[in-house]
Amino acid sequence: MLGDEDYRSAILARDAEFDGVVVYAVRSTRIYCRPSCASRRPNRRQVIFFPIPEVAEQAGFRPCLRCRPHLPSPADPQLEMVRQVCQHIKDHADRP
Repeated sequence: MLGDEDYRSAILARDAEFDGVVVYAVRSTRIYCRPSCASRRPNRRQVIFFPIPEVAEQAGFRPCLRCRPHLPSPADPQLEMVRQVCQHIKDHADRP
């Protein structure tokens, strides 16, 4: 089971593997981000973790304009699968 220290390490490393696993919010700015966000690293005392963006928003935080954590990640495996299915349909649209 992953915990806060794992998430903090992910933020420091800007580890995209944690995108979609957790978002972090900064109390002082009321903004939440992906762990891989290129924004300035936050003061650890100001950070709170949320499992999904919707929970962060319900707590009164707004999404970062830089990393856009409320949108699907470009590396999201489900998004890639949808792209592949769409391409397959496009490639085979003329077949009965």
